[in-house]
Amino acid sequence: MNVGLLAAGIAMILIGVGIAAWVYSPQTDQAYNQAYAVNRGCESRIGDIGELIVPEFTHDVCSNASQIVTSVEIGQYAAPSLLTFGAAATIAGVVLWFQEGKKNKGEQTTQEILEDEMLTTESVEDRVYCRYCGKQRSSTQEFCPSCHKSIVPPTSRNKICNYCAMSMSVDSEYCGNCGHTFQDRQTIATQNDIPAQSMRNLTPLDKLERWADLKQKGLVTEEEFQKIKNEILKSIPDKKNSEVKYQLANKEQVTDKFFIYEEPAFGTKMLYPQSWQREDGDISFSEDTVEVVRFISPNEGNAATFQENLVIVVDNSPGLNANLHNYLQYRISSHQLNLNEFRLLGTNSDKIIAGELAYMLWFSYRDPNAVDIELKVMEVGIIVYDKVYMISYYSNIEKYFDHLPTVEKMIDSFEVIR
Repeated sequence: MNVGLLAAGIAMILIGVGIAAWVYSPQTDQAYNQAYAVNRGCESRIGDIGELIVPEFTHDVCSNASQIVTSVEIGQYAAPSLLTFGAAATIAGVVLWFQEGKKNKGEQTTQEILEDEMLTTESVEDRVYCRYCGKQRSSTQEFCPSCHKSIVPPTSRNKICNYCAMSMSVDSEYCGNCGHTFQDRQTIATQNDIPAQSMRNLTPLDKLERWADLKQKGLVTEEEFQKIKNEILKSIPDKKNSEVKYQLANKEQVTDKFFIYEEPAFGTKMLYPQSWQREDGDISFSEDTVEVVRFISPNEGNAATFQENLVIVVDNSPGLNANLHNYLQYRISSHQLNLNEFRLLGTNSDKIIAGELAYMLWFSYRDPNAVDIELKVMEVGIIVYDKVYMISYYSNIEKYFDHLPTVEKMIDSFEVIR
């Protein structure tokens, strides 16, 4: 049975890889985009007119387009499902095979086998040491499977591990982070004293990374982490503070799941984070300038006075025929005339976006809807087929670096569907 389960898992993985290779190949992607556009036309008035004039031809074209779109979309769901179930079946087959072999040799007890299964299905980052028996366990378990003691500390007083600077409750016999035994010489401290006593020799970024790691393992709560993070950032000079915040945000946001946004009508395609809100629209700022979509960062609660967002705008004004340098100067002049307390922060014309040379413009201004907030904007623009595609990131100037790594990934993924 174990061999059969393992073989089935490998087969599902191979089939899933084959489907994924087909679905995400350039040829399939091109065929899907063309079929999707045809399908949209078939569902519109154009399709109705075609049915009246050339019914057989229209029926065949629309039917073929629908089949292509359906096949690709089924493949988009089937491939990850087969890979997921295949991986699960393969892991289960290996675990059961290993368990059966150990059982036959009489080398493990039932309890040890259960512990091995638990550790096999988890990554190293999800394991911690029990403070009472020193055995590794899952960070998500309420009770240790070896000694059956609760992970909830009975007191708010802590002692510091001399090996890794981790804080543990005073009744701990082992460090939950590194597994070393506590000695009488370990420092006793309150929770508020921990940052200064345990990490005074580390750089600010190293301190933040250490606390972020402890939060990920469930040894520090989100509230405690944010409090400590704010204290560390306040102690850093403003110029260095921005660099540290950017580096930390880059490490924290790499795990965010991204979706694909695509709008053939405007010829735009981009990745955006699952946690960001998407607002589609065709809001016209002028007769020929259209806001295609807006992505809004997660709401951070009552303290947040402005939600950072990224906007895609298309300018298809008649007779545009502008070069990149002239259009950049036009945008600067327009902002100077229309924005309160406009400040030019910098420009650049060396970046490549969607295979095209792009201009970059950084500036700040006062939001007319919130007088006390100064916004910082990064605007990127490219010219394709006499249209200007602009991507703008709006942020509270004090929080500009918080979402910058995510925004840069979104901008780098931008494509113009040709």
